[in-house]
Amino acid sequence: MNDDSSIVQIIAMAGQGDTSAQQKIWDRYFPQLVRLAQQRIHQNFNRIGDGEDVALSVLDSFFRQIQKISPPDVRGLDDLWRLLSRMTQRKAIDWIRFQLREKRRVLGESAIESGNPESATEARPMADVVSVELEPHLAVMLIENCEWMMTKLPEALRPIVLLRLAGHTNCEIAAAQGCSLATVERRLKLIRSIWSEALSEES
Repeated sequence: MNDDSSIVQIIAMAGQGDTSAQQKIWDRYFPQLVRLAQQRIHQNFNRIGDGEDVALSVLDSFFRQIQKISPPDVRGLDDLWRLLSRMTQRKAIDWIRFQLREKRRVLGESAIESGNPESATEARPMADVVSVELEPHLAVMLIENCEWMMTKLPEALRPIVLLRLAGHTNCEIAAAQGCSLATVERRLKLIRSIWSEALSEES
């Protein structure tokens, strides 16, 4: 696997399910893909080890693709590296986006100090619940994003958002707010409408 002609043959064999050919690709590229993924992830998160998950996913996707469809347009070692590195960059970005979505979910769950819906108005500041694993610049972005969304809402609607993010049902929210279920559903619909309009204006 040291020249361009051999890699084309190895890819073809790997696409036919040849495990020894797949292992050759794995041995050559897995360590490099781990380093590439970890470099991208470390730029945003103070974490190690996740690069291996990304690299595993990249090679798994690559092998599944070449077994289902025709081999990619790879004519040499450089072409294969460019293909795998692009896949790694995309998957690392997807991983980062997933982590940010999880951070937003955690923010919503942490916004209520206790499991009692009535305490929703005593929410902790957003800055107090951001994980220390998040790089400072991303933490700031996440806090600002959450706070920006909340500022678009009237004060009366904000406790409903906090309760909903914390996992309370509409019925529980209605009980906590002292209103009907229909009222909660109307307010949630209004919140979605306000946010949708605000996001459209920002794009």
